[in-house]
Amino acid sequence: MKMVCSAAAENWLFDDCIRLAEAVNAQTVSIGSALDHCHVPGRQHQSVAEDTCIIGAGIHNEPGQRTLTPFPSIDEIVKECLDLLCDQSDPERGFARFDSGDETVLLINNYGGLSALELGALTDEVQIQLAKRYSLQPCRTMVGAFETSLNAPGFSISLANLSAAARQCDTAVPELLALLDRPTTAVSWPNIVGSAGHAIKSVDKSSTDGASGKAQTEEETSVRDILEPKVDFPVDGSVLDRAVRSACDAAISSEPHLTQWDMIMGDGDCGEAVKDLCEGVLLLLDKGAASQGSLLNFTRILMETVDKMGGTLGAIFGIFLSAFYSALAQHADKRTLSLHSGYNRSEQLAKSVASAVKSLQGHTAAREGDRTVMDVFIPFADKYAETGDFSAAVQIAGDKARATCWIKPKMGRASYVGDAATREIPDPGAWALYEMLWGLAQGLGISVPRLNRDEMGTCA
Repeated sequence: MKMVCSAAAENWLFDDCIRLAEAVNAQTVSIGSALDHCHVPGRQHQSVAEDTCIIGAGIHNEPGQRTLTPFPSIDEIVKECLDLLCDQSDPERGFARFDSGDETVLLINNYGGLSALELGALTDEVQIQLAKRYSLQPCRTMVGAFETSLNAPGFSISLANLSAAARQCDTAVPELLALLDRPTTAVSWPNIVGSAGHAIKSVDKSSTDGASGKAQTEEETSVRDILEPKVDFPVDGSVLDRAVRSACDAAISSEPHLTQWDMIMGDGDCGEAVKDLCEGVLLLLDKGAASQGSLLNFTRILMETVDKMGGTLGAIFGIFLSAFYSALAQHADKRTLSLHSGYNRSEQLAKSVASAVKSLQGHTAAREGDRTVMDVFIPFADKYAETGDFSAAVQIAGDKARATCWIKPKMGRASYVGDAATREIPDPGAWALYEMLWGLAQGLGISVPRLNRDEMGTCA
């Protein structure tokens, strides 16, 4: 990222910036290690046993590649990490080659919980082993808190082979180093080359007062004030409120299971993210977000709430809602639609859902069979659009969510984290969507059998 930004600042062509990024990325390897998970306020599910070290630990509390007990010496930890980075005998991980004499860059990253003394000793040991075991003497060594994980007591080691990257993007190592060394005022980036004279520009307060005032006004705008649609898709407000509340309650009740499964498959935050989102939606309902009886208006408010969810699942939901809103708005017209019109509203809803999921597939490479939330989204939308039967579509969603137990992960963290591929548990995102859909059906008075979450531990 630093090199590409520097190249852009030096007016490199866009295609050349892409080639640079691809080359450096292809020649960079990284591995992390930690003594414990970071401690997220309010979360008490994750911890690492005493006298244990995790090799391959990620900044989001990913389980890691292996655990070492009892806790080994620092030189043993560094040896384990460097073997994973530099050993060419491993066909899966040995994708970047480091030969004696190659110009390399070393980066030691503090996860947030190591002291400067510990980080210094660690860096010293890494440099000693690189020179002794691999005849590598990095031309640049950067140490600091580049990408942190709250207070996690851990670190990561990254190595980039600039000689190989330069050959791949048809440039020279000195040019790559110049990009890496280009002065920047970015927080925490070590300016290896002095940057005297590059002071941070002062901000003209008078030029920002207007923007600040506008932001404050928007933030203080009530839910009612932002709902002024040019078109509408009227629904029974009480039914909409009841259905969405039911969906939120179902998803919230599944939080312990989602968290447990995601601790095995990912970073363990799926359950809490879904719970936080649903609790936020419930607060909106308490303020009367659904009371106006406008599905378009409510979808607009929901989009803003989902935007705050974060993570891959939040992005997926956000894109879907945006596309759903657009599809629905194309056919919504105050002059022709009313609660008692003969317009086939159910058919239009089904078509809008299918259109939104189709648009969603243009933003993600995930498809059915990849063990992601798309394993539920796609078949649900197809069945709903084909039959107009919401109950049958929800049953399909449940079957597909359950089927993720036996699908080998192909995308996302689950494809490379821990032993998710060998554990017969559902994909947390797929199951969360199923719970929401089942809850919607219940709130709409549609009877759909509910799958037992407690049986999903082994998918028996």
